[in-house]
Amino acid sequence: MLHYDITDDAEADIREIVRYTLDKWGIAQTDIYRTALKHTFELIGNHDIVLRKLSDTHPDLLYAKCQHHYIFYITEGVEKPTIIGVIHEAREIVAVLQTRYGKG
Repeated sequence: MLHYDITDDAEADIREIVRYTLDKWGIAQTDIYRTALKHTFELIGNHDIVLRKLSDTHPDLLYAKCQHHYIFYITEGVEKPTIIGVIHEAREIVAVLQTRYGKG
């Protein structure tokens, strides 16, 4: 049983990451990256990761870093930690979060 949930937006992010990595770097690197993401999700789900708040304005929005991506998640008001986005470090993270959730 998973100890975390993933929103549709986060699922779409993961599909895009897999597509890009497969196209650019091949199956072996895709498997490595997918494993790293899953491991970080499990750390989040098991509360075995340092809690990092995005900002004091939105203390409910937490994040973790996995290689070149930031994983955004919430723990308040949900049954288990919920991954809400997996955003590449080169993207305008605040703009993406504001567009999706009105946060940032």
